[in-house]
Amino acid sequence: MARRNTEARPMETEESQGNIQDNQNNNLEAEEMMQRKRKREVNQEKQRENIVKSGNVFIVTFMNLLQKTQGHKEVACHYMERVLHSIFFFGHINRPPISPAEFIPEQQMKQFKTIFPKPFREYNTHLPCYTPFSVLLEYMVGSLNPKTPDVLLKDLETDNKSLLIDDEEGNKCVANSFAATVVTYCYVKNPCAQKVLKEAYGSSMSCKGKYQRNVMINISALHVWDRAISYAVCSAGMSPPITFPVEVHCKAYKLRPQREIPPCTKCFSMYIVQFNPEYKALNRKEDWPYGNCAENEALSRLLQSHKDVGREIYIMDEDGGKLMNKEDIENRFKHVYEGEIRKHLRRRLTSRNFMLIQGEWNLFTP
Repeated sequence: MARRNTEARPMETEESQGNIQDNQNNNLEAEEMMQRKRKREVNQEKQRENIVKSGNVFIVTFMNLLQKTQGHKEVACHYMERVLHSIFFFGHINRPPISPAEFIPEQQMKQFKTIFPKPFREYNTHLPCYTPFSVLLEYMVGSLNPKTPDVLLKDLETDNKSLLIDDEEGNKCVANSFAATVVTYCYVKNPCAQKVLKEAYGSSMSCKGKYQRNVMINISALHVWDRAISYAVCSAGMSPPITFPVEVHCKAYKLRPQREIPPCTKCFSMYIVQFNPEYKALNRKEDWPYGNCAENEALSRLLQSHKDVGREIYIMDEDGGKLMNKEDIENRFKHVYEGEIRKHLRRRLTSRNFMLIQGEWNLFTP
């Protein structure tokens, strides 16, 4: 009769049990990391497809606008070059990058390169000064010369519908990556005659992606906005607000659906101006960065085109005394913020293979 093996199995030690648990945890962490990576790659590909569609539709929409308005040929060509360059630039700094050829139908590529050669040469060596929608808005204001914001908004509504793109199921309902959500109208009004004396328009940052938006805000602060606006944005609400003359008004319009909207908390903390509608405190987080809002571009254009308004802006102390005039504000930006923004922008551009010449960049001009 065979003897039964009665030898006791070795007991698992605390150390071996711990190793098993560690291995299980490591496997779970590795699986979670893989899932996050796959999800990130899927999201990147979706964003890439959205940007390609958005750029293509924006180019077609802007070309149709140029044909409809029948402006001066050379002027129209310059605006088209600015739109193309801006879209190509944002495609290049996307991750993964998008080549200019992906925005233009193959059968039209040769014609585009012949008529608009500069954007194809300089999209990765020169920076845009404006997003595509800001260029579109500038063209519409200049070519249509609208008597009231209502006239402009009516035309913008038509263009905004044209900018909608198809979703994954082919339904035309997804917002264009290069379409602005808000347009702001700033104006100086004679309090006695109730007549608008000066005016300017601006749009919100119309570029999709946290990285892209940050880059464009940096470019705007360094090269586009009036330096007083750059200071207000870069101080990020840590400085007292800039006080404008009481005759200066600011009115923001959401484009989809179209309606007047009050300023956000960030704009309210940066500027003392006659907001209409008035500011209303909300119990929700505003996740956009300082510099994103249309008020910045509109107020900047007002200051740049009407220098007399700038001579009357100040930063005030709590007792109503004047702490800084416009020159002081500009100098504060130059000495406190400008250098750091340049370093920040340089790091971001080099991380996306943007070509710098001896560490410096150029600005695109048609």
